[in-house]
Amino acid sequence: MGLWSKLTGKDKEHGDSSHDDKKKEDYSHLSSENKGKSSKAEQEYRPVYRPPGESSSAPPGYDAPPPGPPPPDNFYAPPSQLPPSFGLAGGSSHAPGYQDYAPPMGPPPGYVVYNVQIPPPAVPSRSKKYSQGLNASEDDAEAGHQYCRQNPVARPAYFPPETLDRISRGEIGLYMPGHFGGHLTPEGNRRFEIRSHKDTEDATLLSGLPLYSSLGHYPRDKAYKTIYYEIKIHKLHDDSSLAIGYTVVPTPPMRLPGWHRGGLAVHSDDGNRYINDPYGGKEFTRPFEEGETIGLGIRFRMGMAQAFLTRNGREAGHWMIDEPRDWEDTQRLNGDGNVTGLMGDNDLYAAIGVFGKVEFDVDFGYNEWQDSTIQH
Repeated sequence: MGLWSKLTGKDKEHGDSSHDDKKKEDYSHLSSENKGKSSKAEQEYRPVYRPPGESSSAPPGYDAPPPGPPPPDNFYAPPSQLPPSFGLAGGSSHAPGYQDYAPPMGPPPGYVVYNVQIPPPAVPSRSKKYSQGLNASEDDAEAGHQYCRQNPVARPAYFPPETLDRISRGEIGLYMPGHFGGHLTPEGNRRFEIRSHKDTEDATLLSGLPLYSSLGHYPRDKAYKTIYYEIKIHKLHDDSSLAIGYTVVPTPPMRLPGWHRGGLAVHSDDGNRYINDPYGGKEFTRPFEEGETIGLGIRFRMGMAQAFLTRNGREAGHWMIDEPRDWEDTQRLNGDGNVTGLMGDNDLYAAIGVFGKVEFDVDFGYNEWQDSTIQH
């Protein structure tokens, strides 16, 4: 009698009395409701492991674990040597029927090779101990360090929308320190004319509002923000100096920008760039000349910041502000090249340094360079 007959009860219909008194078998464990469950009968016939010597109804070999210890971990050891025809260099001519082939002499047909070598990581350039141009005294440097120790950097300020609009138009003003030996003449809301005397000591002229507001200008909408302004040099004597830069506030008014914390600048007498560096700076460009228009900007994008310099409308060079620093520079007591405040984490003001007799104009108006982004 088949299973189908048992399930349908056809045995009773055909008068098979030999099975009338038998108990119906339970197949409920085969239903979808009991899926994954074991019937009582299945549980009774599962193999049961017992210690050796104890009787059981299980078939021989199922009532005890296999004799002996388990096989060792290194049961399948790797070959002791390379297979035939494989040498240490990736091939061998000893195998019959095989021949070594040299690598192809050129690219596959239809491919062009661009011999572009990836340069090794740049070696950090070390600041000069002294500038090849004019150098301030150590006493003046210490006075600047003392000023910074006594006057901590101001936190980013909140500027209302109308003030941010003024900044975007370049209406930020320009102020000279009290000891400045010269004259400042406004020429509209964005341009200023500066004339200094030959005995003018180091001084930094500072914008009244920042060109970059950390709270208002941090790149969000268009993923980048660029600040930029220019100076037009009319007269620049050999024993004079002019610096174009940016700085956090407050900054030592009796020093040039780039020499102290949160300051960045390029100096006219040596063409070097300075970031928190009261020594000789790093070589960057040639000295400025009379008649030139010099522009300095910073491009901010997604946590990066790149400074760039223009000469007469053309970019003359750029560098990443957080470039690797030379280890010896980082160990200096003052002016270790730290870039805190220059990476978009603080407000940045225009800072123009003057020493000796110079004549120049400053223009904070809109310039197409403000639409540029980081260059590689």
